[in-house]
Amino acid sequence: MSDRERLRTTIEDALEAGTTPAAEVIDLIAHSEPADVARIFEDHEAEDIFPIFRRLDEESAGLVLIELGENLQRDLVLELPVGQLERIVRTLPPDDGADIYQLLPEGTRFGILEGLDADLARQIRTLAAYEPETAGAIMTSQFASAIATERVAEVLENLGKADKLETDQIYVTDESGHLLGVVSIQDLLQEPDKSVAIGTLPEGQVLAIGVDEDQEEVTKLASTYGLTTVPILDRYRRLVGIVTADDLDFVQEVEASEDMYRLAGTSARNPTRMAVHRRILLRLPTLLATVAIGLGSSQILRALAGGASTPEGVAMRYVLIVLALAGNVGAIANTIVVRGLATQEIEHGRLLRPFFGELLVGLGVAAICATMTWVGVGMIEGNYHGIATVVGLALFIAVTFSSAMGFCIPIVCEWLGIDPALAGPIVIALNDLAGTSVYVGICLTLGAGVR
Repeated sequence: MSDRERLRTTIEDALEAGTTPAAEVIDLIAHSEPADVARIFEDHEAEDIFPIFRRLDEESAGLVLIELGENLQRDLVLELPVGQLERIVRTLPPDDGADIYQLLPEGTRFGILEGLDADLARQIRTLAAYEPETAGAIMTSQFASAIATERVAEVLENLGKADKLETDQIYVTDESGHLLGVVSIQDLLQEPDKSVAIGTLPEGQVLAIGVDEDQEEVTKLASTYGLTTVPILDRYRRLVGIVTADDLDFVQEVEASEDMYRLAGTSARNPTRMAVHRRILLRLPTLLATVAIGLGSSQILRALAGGASTPEGVAMRYVLIVLALAGNVGAIANTIVVRGLATQEIEHGRLLRPFFGELLVGLGVAAICATMTWVGVGMIEGNYHGIATVVGLALFIAVTFSSAMGFCIPIVCEWLGIDPALAGPIVIALNDLAGTSVYVGICLTLGAGVR
């Protein structure tokens, strides 16, 4: 049994017991990778994991807390006593502390800051004031800087006294804080003349970005020029923070997931960890638009057929709406699984919960879209008992099937050693075949052509 599997088994057993967790359980969690602990916690409700979480030491709790999704973070911090939460925030870097601070109600925010060191409280308050998803919101105010006139020996001496450095880059500024250049610690150590001013060492133009720029612009700058950290400037071109390598990686992953999910027509983050009703609501705009377009397409086909109203002609007008909606639902499920496997949001051996979650979402979406389609077709054709019922029923079955297949096919592909990303065309083809078969079968069974 791997360490990760042992950790999961231990936590699951402790949760199932429903009693105060033993000291050895807490010790195992405290000495495990915070990301692994967070991934296990994400499979449970805050009220279930709270008895374990509140017994962790402040440093371990803080490391786990910043790895959790925002919803679970919020649920946990709202349950913690103010004193314990203040001690946890004290162990975190200012940028992570600001993220937790923003989740709290106003009254609690004041209580947290009141117990912190004045400088840390100021940094947290400043970072929390920036708009979400901007450079300021993801930067840290902990960075090493030196005034251009300082000697190399002085800078090295000051670096030796620093508690923690987020990067090996030293940012050179003037006395007003305006960024002049950047130099690495290695360059300082290798400089033969330690009495020279540090301002004479930087070469070339230093790249930076404004504090109010979108976070995606920060990652673009870093990617284009191969930067491991990005300095952030305020409106007066003064250095106020840096975005570190780990935050760059996080933002790149978030932005990539956001783009993929939005292209598929669903939520931007962690779709398998959202409540089912929220997932349905987030997908409905795209899918109801598909219903409207499908109904419009049926009238185009009606016009092309010269208004013919034979049973077969009426039935054929609406096959596209079934195929389009089933295809969209399957594509969404496929995208969620492929991205979830890549980010380990979906893990092998833990597939039942996300599968049933997606199936429930598929059923909910199918029921709503089928009802809306039934109403639309009934209004167009003048009755609700013939073709309207058939289209609605076929759509419900096809969409539910597509939701299940969109989830299962990428999983099967990975088991077979095939890249799950290649499952998309298979999902689309299979959904088209299934949708057509279901529609034709119901038409033949119920005599859909009879208006």
